[in-house]
Amino acid sequence: MQKMELAVGDSTDIEMIFNSRGYRGKVQKSANVMLNDTTAGVVRISLSAEVVENPDSIFPLVISTPEIDFSPIKGKMVVEKEVKIKNVSQEEIKLKVVDSSVGFFEIRFSDERIKPSEEIDLKLRLNRDLKEDSFKKSITLELNDKAKTRFSIPVKREVKMQ
Repeated sequence: MQKMELAVGDSTDIEMIFNSRGYRGKVQKSANVMLNDTTAGVVRISLSAEVVENPDSIFPLVISTPEIDFSPIKGKMVVEKEVKIKNVSQEEIKLKVVDSSVGFFEIRFSDERIKPSEEIDLKLRLNRDLKEDSFKKSITLELNDKAKTRFSIPVKREVKMQ
């Protein structure tokens, strides 16, 4: 749990990350935001989802990794990662980023459109001015299909102090 203090009139983003591994069917999760404002007290943020058994068989995309990990390898910092995204549907798909952690990384696609059975590259590059050693964030992609299907990809870096 991370504690944060804000001055009167300030604002911040709150990010909730839900890992669907181990869940099936309807799922509800919530988080409490505790306030020192005696008139508000606690604010409860809730989300609900339908976790399906095998997402690769019904969703139009296959993403090459379930999580993008920028953790150091053999003591060397990793600043850029590439992920393959394949269209397994029969329709051309257009992707756009609808949510990401501002200031953490730059996101680029090799192409915003993916033809059926083809794949593109998603490249993430860490912000060189990043102050946090370890973090857990995510990026959310939205498709141009009728359902406006969204995919969230966790992004993390774990730096262990010696």
